[in-house]
Amino acid sequence: MKRNGCTQAFTLTELIVAISVLTLLTTFVAQLVNNATIVTTHSRKRVDADTQARLVFDRMAGDFAKMLKRKDVDYLFCKQAGNDRMFFYSEAPAYYDGASSSIKPRSSMALLGYRINSHYQIERLGKQLSWGGDSGTQPGGAIFLTYPAATAAVPKPTPLPASLLENNWSGAIGSAPGYDGSDIDYHVLADQVCRFEFCFQMKDGTYALDPTGSSGTTIHSLKDVVAVVVGLVVLDSTSQQTTDISKVSKAFDDPTVAKITANPPVLMAESWRKQLLQPGFAGAAGIPQAAASQIRIYERYLPLNVQ
Repeated sequence: MKRNGCTQAFTLTELIVAISVLTLLTTFVAQLVNNATIVTTHSRKRVDADTQARLVFDRMAGDFAKMLKRKDVDYLFCKQAGNDRMFFYSEAPAYYDGASSSIKPRSSMALLGYRINSHYQIERLGKQLSWGGDSGTQPGGAIFLTYPAATAAVPKPTPLPASLLENNWSGAIGSAPGYDGSDIDYHVLADQVCRFEFCFQMKDGTYALDPTGSSGTTIHSLKDVVAVVVGLVVLDSTSQQTTDISKVSKAFDDPTVAKITANPPVLMAESWRKQLLQPGFAGAAGIPQAAASQIRIYERYLPLNVQ
């Protein structure tokens, strides 16, 4: 546009100011988008972890609710250095390995179990059984405890080893002390749960690692137990890609008698959170700080009423 023989246009100063303002606006919008992305990603990771923990706890609660609660059946709760394992009879859903036409021998009872596998994922064993008391044939039946005759020296004998879970389901449960059996009826329940521990709440309100009072690591009786307290550590799949998941699982201590009998008791979740919040936790565990910040810890009481 010309006026009085001159061409009007933006001056260099005006162009610099306009470009500067545009740059500031672009940077501001980009920062907003980046912050929103970070918040959304963290929220998604938290939701993923919550979903995994809820899936495990809900499945366990259903299995415990239908647990066979009798004095003449065995329970196997194994306290190990690292992740624990548990096996018991229940009327919860499970796989049936018998022929599809074998309806009559099909039982409502199942052998169930929970463990962390070699890939640091929590697995559930669900083996539906048949009627009868023989574990040697597929799919096998529930085995009831048998005892030697009582004597004056031993008025209350312990069950015969041949009637215990670990000695009848060697393929599925394995043998002491690892109980690392293999079976087609194991399946991964939650692939982000990498740590699994439990302790017991007793009728008097106290807590124990061995409810029998013998300080053993293999528990076969749930007498006087009102609830199993289960602790889980979860790390979302995205964060697992940046770290060695075995280090995450091994970074958290086992519960101890001193902690759970303290006043007040310090159970798994509280103890693990204290570890996680310690300065230098990530470095000591060999875990990237970004992955350590996404570790989630959960705990739930699973009630039962074993006579």
